Amino acid sequence: MLLKKYGLSLDIKREKAMHAPVMEFVQGDIGTCALDISIREMNDPVDLSELTVEIVFAKPDGTTVIQDLANGVNITDAANGKITCTLKTNTIAVAGKVHAEVRLLAGEKLLTTPRFAFDVRKALLNDEVIESMDEVPILRQLIADVQNVEGKEGPQGEPGPAGPSAYDLWLTQGNTGTVDDFLRDIILGAQGPNIYPTPLTWSSLDPGQSGVEILEQIQHGGRVLKMWLAWTWLAGVTTTELIPGELYQASYYARKDGTQFSNVEARFIIPRDTGGSYDYVLSSEDGTREITNDWQQFTTEFRWQGENERHRVYVQTNEANIDNPVYFAMPSLRRINS
Repeated sequence: MLLKKYGLSLDIKREKAMHAPVMEFVQGDIGTCALDISIREMNDPVDLSELTVEIVFAKPDGTTVIQDLANGVNITDAANGKITCTLKTNTIAVAGKVHAEVRLLAGEKLLTTPRFAFDVRKALLNDEVIESMDEVPILRQLIADVQNVEGKEGPQGEPGPAGPSAYDLWLTQGNTGTVDDFLRDIILGAQGPNIYPTPLTWSSLDPGQSGVEILEQIQHGGRVLKMWLAWTWLAGVTTTELIPGELYQASYYARKDGTQFSNVEARFIIPRDTGGSYDYVLSSEDGTREITNDWQQFTTEFRWQGENERHRVYVQTNEANIDNPVYFAMPSLRRINS
């Protein structure tokens, strides 16, 4: 069977893919779309022998697919940094622009390559029922095989292990939130895409003051913001305009180190153009507002009362010091159905 395969080179010290071709795949194609990727460092190959490799794909509908060594990714030449990825049907299930990046993992260390992108063209003949299911052709053949088998029904087998809950599956699609968020999602509709600057990373945001450090950690997306001065912030511009009257949800994970201080609040700040700011204090799942020594997700909902425009948004804490820093991860600002 023919493959539609594109080759590209990703240099870990460059901002974007080198000599990346214009790539297009077709929605619904199965097992025939592939990428040949070369990982390099200033034109020298990166040795992948001791590394785990995965590729994250951000689809146009706001969901995320991860393919790894057990799911379509193969290291074809470890010494020369070469990998191949056969795209799963779910990866190209939505027409539009798909953004992707390769993640190299070794224990608790993580290194992310520059991003690259490709287009998914909507097929003229498509089956919406199976557009996000890789296993349907195999499943159909299995059903046909079973229907053609005649014989005595066998004994009842032992119960298998419990599968993931609907809430767990919702989380694996790139959503964040509590069970209540999940229930609201399926009743009212999905949240909009993350409009906080550069989802899942802090690397392109400008520190508002000294006392800000970006850590490469495995927790909560791989990059963690460390603050060790009180009332420090990290700022960036929303990727889309905030719409007056619309309901939004802000969230992130946070924890602190040490017990020297208490009453540490998780805050989300949006300045007013006319002076002052909208200051939102986030709450954890148990309803408390205080950051503890354990990672927790903090969230709040608000109806935007400002102008219809992009805004600078700040993550901030009211307490921190050099011996007792506060950590933040996975910032999210999403419009939700009201």
